[in-house]
Amino acid sequence: MQVVQAVIIVLIGIISGKIVSFTTKSSPYKCIALELVLRNHYELINAGKEYKDGGTVEKIVLHKLKNDTFAQMMPYQEGYGYIEVWMKKYYELPVGMVLEWE
Repeated sequence: MQVVQAVIIVLIGIISGKIVSFTTKSSPYKCIALELVLRNHYELINAGKEYKDGGTVEKIVLHKLKNDTFAQMMPYQEGYGYIEVWMKKYYELPVGMVLEWE
């Protein structure tokens, strides 16, 4: 359990660092990227709440960044699909739920 918590803390640190880097440099793209990251975050939070309340959420549609230059790794990139497992754990979503990236 401590390992899981440590990994979640590391992932939150990575995400937080990305948000800080988005907001500390002036760039229209970075503002759009921040908007997409936050939109995905709230979609995941809402799906987690709905699931906890007994709802059936089979799929969540999330938004890919338009340019991955500012992201070291994203779950939709080749080789990084394992990140979705930790995202589902963090947002308390069922393992079988589909995260669809558009």
